[in-house]
Amino acid sequence: MRVNLQEFLNFGSGIYTKSFSAATLTIDVYGRVVGFQEQDQFFYTETVYTATGGQTSFSNTHTVGWVLVFRNGVLLDPTEYSETSTTVVMGTACVAGETVVIIYMRGVSTSAAYEALNITIASSTTNSITYTGLPYQIINAGDLLTFTDSGTPTTYTVSTVNTSTKVITFTGTIAGATAGNSVYRYRAASSNYAPFSRYDQDVTAVTSFLPTTYAIQNGAESIYVNGSQINEIDYDIALGAVEGFPAPVTGRFTIIQYAPNNLAVPASNIANTTAYSTNGQTTYPFASNPLSMEVYANGALLAKGGGYDYTASAANYILTTAFNNNVTLLNQQTFARNGAA
Repeated sequence: MRVNLQEFLNFGSGIYTKSFSAATLTIDVYGRVVGFQEQDQFFYTETVYTATGGQTSFSNTHTVGWVLVFRNGVLLDPTEYSETSTTVVMGTACVAGETVVIIYMRGVSTSAAYEALNITIASSTTNSITYTGLPYQIINAGDLLTFTDSGTPTTYTVSTVNTSTKVITFTGTIAGATAGNSVYRYRAASSNYAPFSRYDQDVTAVTSFLPTTYAIQNGAESIYVNGSQINEIDYDIALGAVEGFPAPVTGRFTIIQYAPNNLAVPASNIANTTAYSTNGQTTYPFASNPLSMEVYANGALLAKGGGYDYTASAANYILTTAFNNNVTLLNQQTFARNGAA
């Protein structure tokens, strides 16, 4: 969409125009566009490596903590590798021919925004609040929080967060922390923000899982058990709990929860479509951005690109080797990508 705002707003000399994909429009009774909102941008890069014998280090420029690392299709636990801003280092050396996939994502605010954290103030002191509810996203030291999202509220810098006692302490004196007020995280215009929060926990023979320090935002989650992705066929979310597993779950339970953008939907605009394999078929229709789509086969991430498991276009993906059955469960996933991360 292209909008011309000179008739309505004074931008000085010349005609001001902006081209973008509009998320919302405000149109007056004469059919004129008098306001618009552009949704946040989302950047995504997938890099596939074929390991050499004994290799541990993989060059990858990224923001620490904003990557998902897969080894032979399995999502690794953060304890299985270390990161710098330019490398990912495996704790155990690779065998020659192993496939490593690193997915790097970041969100960017198009304008100043206030992210609702899904918590409200229960009580406060001169430099802390106790909250009720559970946040969707991790709150970190250094974050700027406010107690309203209207006008230009004062921001306060987080010093520490105790998720057990639900106490957030700030670096200085706070004001306006009235009981019942919602809590927001401030994002400056054009600032980068974490694309997801990651929650890892060990479980034993559970038939349902209810988090106690965070809340699951239905539709924003991607769940893995022992590094294998499970999808909508394998679970339900009811009253904040993950349940309906085909069998009791034991092992490492990981929830990747995508951060909301300025429109309160996942910044990635993640979309999932499930299908079953067809014996001997190599081409599967799937409308996607081929630069930010993934395919999981029975929970294992397939590697994309020439010489790997498949290649992709905007209309479909083509397997290098067809499945020899009709029962492999495929989760086809695509993200709204503005460019490389």
